[in-house]
Amino acid sequence: MTKYSSEFKVRFVSKYLEGGISYNDLCTEFGIPHAGFVKTWVNQARAHGIDSLKVKHTRTDYSQTFKISVVEYVRTHQVSRAQTATHFGISPSQVNSWYRIVRD
Repeated sequence: MTKYSSEFKVRFVSKYLEGGISYNDLCTEFGIPHAGFVKTWVNQARAHGIDSLKVKHTRTDYSQTFKISVVEYVRTHQVSRAQTATHFGISPSQVNSWYRIVRD
């Protein structure tokens, strides 16, 4: 189960994208303790559309080749794992997991 529903994320991101309010002010308004991960929501919506925020209830099995290409993208493009997740349309925690496995 996810901590925040799809509807909640869509409301949050939509309000931010309307403009005129900061991440911190929105976090206070919506009762979110810090703005760290909500920036990921906004970046994901910008890159893949607001519908990409909908919680997926299906399990996706990624090939080993795909996982390696994601980790290599982090290394070769010198971008953060969160930016990589946005680029590929996957969860930042998934990128972190694969990155740690390859790094170790």
